[in-house]
Amino acid sequence: MPLLKTLKKSAGKLRNRVFGLINIYVLRSFKNVGGLKKELFTFSDFITYLETLEKKTGEKNYWEVINQHINIKPPVLTIGNCTPASKVEARSFNYKEYVFRLRNCKVYITHYAIITEDGYLIQPVSCYYSHNKYSHELYHKLKLPSTKRLKGKTLLLNAGDNYYHMMIEGLPTIKLLEKINLFIKDFDNIIIPYYGKQWYEQVFTKLDIPEHKIVGGFHGNAFECEELFFTSFFERHGEWYCSYLKKIFEGVKPVKFPSSERIYVSRGKAVNRRIANENEVLNALSDYGFTIIYSEDLSIREQSYIFGNARYIITTHGANLVNLVFCRKAAKVCEIRYYNHPVYHKKAYMEMATHNNLEYYLLYCKQGKVVKGYADFDSDVYVDLNDLGKILQAMELVK
Repeated sequence: MPLLKTLKKSAGKLRNRVFGLINIYVLRSFKNVGGLKKELFTFSDFITYLETLEKKTGEKNYWEVINQHINIKPPVLTIGNCTPASKVEARSFNYKEYVFRLRNCKVYITHYAIITEDGYLIQPVSCYYSHNKYSHELYHKLKLPSTKRLKGKTLLLNAGDNYYHMMIEGLPTIKLLEKINLFIKDFDNIIIPYYGKQWYEQVFTKLDIPEHKIVGGFHGNAFECEELFFTSFFERHGEWYCSYLKKIFEGVKPVKFPSSERIYVSRGKAVNRRIANENEVLNALSDYGFTIIYSEDLSIREQSYIFGNARYIITTHGANLVNLVFCRKAAKVCEIRYYNHPVYHKKAYMEMATHNNLEYYLLYCKQGKVVKGYADFDSDVYVDLNDLGKILQAMELVK
């Protein structure tokens, strides 16, 4: 069986490679035949494309709404060894955010992608983990999925399939649109990939998004938009989005939750990235007065209240760390993480801590248990209690 599985996987890769070559080199000149054939690989490529389009049509197609220099602090303390590719370091860079507009473009949800009217994949806003050209999954199809036409103005709100994507990639889009005087009421359709009603009362009613305007919610959706607005939604930076989210979700005290300045956020109810020796960790933390919480049991506003009142936070890597945006200045947070966590996840919460003026500590751990069906970096971890003790001491915690 393992051999058969390996052979099927190899055959699938070969088929994808062949289909990609056919699309790119054989069917490239045929507009309505075959799958994806070309792309705009960088934001620079895309902006050049939009500037050329503007000269032809006279319409403005992009707005630079944020342009600032960002300095990211290193962790206050790092304990444990990691692989070179997982090392977290200070960095400094220029950060920009854009609002874009396209006419008659296509949006694919299942194979997340935006494609221009003349067939270019916009790689920087098409979600696929690769740094290589022509690597998106749509190159592997000899026919693109059929689309539904959406008339009028459409907003792509990339509130993805988990808490992180919704809060950090999706909702700040609305704040960016306000910078060019566009508001929810101005749109006829709002595409929300993977939209689920469980978020409606907690999130979208607070933003005055009428449910009848929402398009999406299940795999297989593909649209052709008469006029589409979207933003450069990956890797938010700066304090601006933290303030925006705080304003939306002003915290309310949980009815049955005792107020605590020291919280340990457990992933014990999750299926991966748990702490294998959590009982030992809880025993150690109980001596310091930590209260255990489970984010799954709390509304967003309750999480906002809890994190906003906490001075010390310890948790494993996961979307619950989005709640760092609600923390008070100078709160101290320790992220527990597998020593081989990959590059595209490694820095998100450290940088969020910088933006919100928090003290960030990092504890690398060994693998505790490989979770079937998940990647290596999603394994459970084993916390060395001596290393944890060093973190607690550095955070100036006393029993």
